[in-house]
Amino acid sequence: MKEFKTHYNQDKFPKQFIVLSDEILTEVAGYISAKQRIENLLFAGQRLLQSRSEMYDYTGEPPEDDQLDPSRSPNFDLADATQNLLNVEARAKQKQRNKASEVVNDKKEPIKNPEDFPI
Repeated sequence: MKEFKTHYNQDKFPKQFIVLSDEILTEVAGYISAKQRIENLLFAGQRLLQSRSEMYDYTGEPPEDDQLDPSRSPNFDLADATQNLLNVEARAKQKQRNKASEVVNDKKEPIKNPEDFPI
């Protein structure tokens, strides 16, 4: 009758040794170290943040409400844009007239026609 090797009778059986060779069977062609993988993940996260920040009109913290572009609101109309442009141009003309009148007042000459000043 053939005996089976068990925990209790293992001394009766010869030990089998594995002979190791110097040949490396591990493929290293596409190996990326753990440090390199972590660095790649960090750089990928930085690139993702940068690409997402480029989708907005501002960098860093969002601007205050008074600094936001009014044309970004959903109810903004081109007529509103035209009216805003006319208001800005009128204020710019008024500032230029005020500066011209200050220069003329410094010379003590009366203003004949404010429309004659270049704008």
